[in-house]
Amino acid sequence: MPTPDTPYLKQIANTTFQPIFILGDQRSGTTLFYDLLTQTGAFNFVSAYHVIAYDELLANHAKHCTAIAMRELNERFQKLGVSDRAIDQMRVRADLPEEYVFLLKKGLRILPKTLPSFIEACRKIQYISNHSKPLLLKGPTDTANFLRIRHYFPSAPILFIHRHPLEVLNSKIKALQLLLNETNPYYALINPGYARLMQRWPRRKLLQTIFSSRGEIGPRILARHTIWGARYYANRIEELEPSCHLTVRYEDLCANPNEVVNKVLDFLGAPDHVAFDLSNQIAKRPVHFRTETRRCIPQMKRGLKDYCERFGYDLDV
Repeated sequence: MPTPDTPYLKQIANTTFQPIFILGDQRSGTTLFYDLLTQTGAFNFVSAYHVIAYDELLANHAKHCTAIAMRELNERFQKLGVSDRAIDQMRVRADLPEEYVFLLKKGLRILPKTLPSFIEACRKIQYISNHSKPLLLKGPTDTANFLRIRHYFPSAPILFIHRHPLEVLNSKIKALQLLLNETNPYYALINPGYARLMQRWPRRKLLQTIFSSRGEIGPRILARHTIWGARYYANRIEELEPSCHLTVRYEDLCANPNEVVNKVLDFLGAPDHVAFDLSNQIAKRPVHFRTETRRCIPQMKRGLKDYCERFGYDLDV
């Protein structure tokens, strides 16, 4: 079906982009990492505006009204009463860095069937952005897909972020319960599939029950997914040449954001960036593990012994 951008698609046919991937499990700190890196001014990136207004990005650019469209989107957020993402304290705004998964058609990861839509999205964003900057991309759903990403984009650096697996699981449970218990207007805008789910009461009620504080199946499913992603990294990372990837820990990023971000910039060849001080950007709160999370500790211990030793994580909490 034609969109406002359809007449302009031929203009991006020869647009090239230099991708840089941020990979890490859901709720491992990828959003914070992405946001801090974009504040350096060194990168183009996927934003909430790009996701929500995807079908008119080129048209708005051609008509010189991108700034107006972004301002109208911010006003829309205000009218909806959306100030943060609810699952965390990240402030919602038109230029909030977002996941490229919301731009993929026919899937949630970069696969042969989703590659064309991924490339189109990257070309669009690069075309309307600073052509000289690399394109920084965040893809939690592709964390256990990094070998395929390396195959498709052999020159693309990969930035991995890791977080204490119990904190990851705890945050997943909390986020899912929040998203299922009440419709989140922001997520309904960026993810039409979520919006449709929240209108289908029987399915929504079933998921609420499975992932509720009283349920045991849901948290164990999330724990299994967390274990699988971590073990995939531990078992397959040696298949990537060391020069193409860098690994950071969420805990180190929170403790020393300037140091970690500078380390990343050095790894990437110190792309042009503005002066920055990120030391006041992070207010790390104490973690209170939910009962659902604690029930999964034996399962996590069985599956993540080697991974936790590798990153210095203790599952005895």
